[in-house]
Amino acid sequence: MTTLQESGPSKSLRQPAFGVGTLAVVAGLIAAFAVPAIADDYWLSSIIIPMVIMGLAGIGLNLLMGYTGLVSIGSAAFMSIGAFSTYNLLLRAPFLPLPAVLIIAGLIAAIAGVIFGLPSLRIKGFYLGASTLGAQFFFEWLFTNFSWFSNDSQSLTISAPRLQILDYDLQSATGRNYLVMATTALLIALAFAIVSKAASAANGWRSATWMSPPRSSASALRAASCCPSA
Repeated sequence: MTTLQESGPSKSLRQPAFGVGTLAVVAGLIAAFAVPAIADDYWLSSIIIPMVIMGLAGIGLNLLMGYTGLVSIGSAAFMSIGAFSTYNLLLRAPFLPLPAVLIIAGLIAAIAGVIFGLPSLRIKGFYLGASTLGAQFFFEWLFTNFSWFSNDSQSLTISAPRLQILDYDLQSATGRNYLVMATTALLIALAFAIVSKAASAANGWRSATWMSPPRSSASALRAASCCPSA
């Protein structure tokens, strides 16, 4: 019979490794910012920028499923909320600077995630991911059928009306690459800070339960396809 041992705060939550890992991150960032010198617009727009964005989405999914054990199968829905929010804020609130728009759009996506995620806290097993799957279908339907979100574009193909920070134009592929790389670097640093703080709390026997539900929820473990030892 499979059981799950419940105990006090776990000391096994590991901090992200610095040292060699930090050097690798720094080297990667240097390489990323040097890429525009050798890559053309096609490589930047069609390969490198989408790859970095998907990698950033993977980091967020790792925080959610890897550290909290909560299953999400609708990450694209929340990414689309952030994208359409950014587009509409840039279009309809031209007085807002780009950094403020990105922050507000992120908060809007986070609020939507909370609204759809709260019901999953009381759902067992596979259905932990049901609410996020519902969000995936709902927001796809919403953005497809209400053209206001895409400024009445029939093809749903939209482009940012302005990308500018301190009079520096970011409309080019190189400018967008720098914007994506800078945003990614900041969010990776935030992810490191979150995990490090939670790991320090766990190792210091302080409350870090929000980062360790897999150790206290058999449903979360089964939903994540983990098998607790007997």
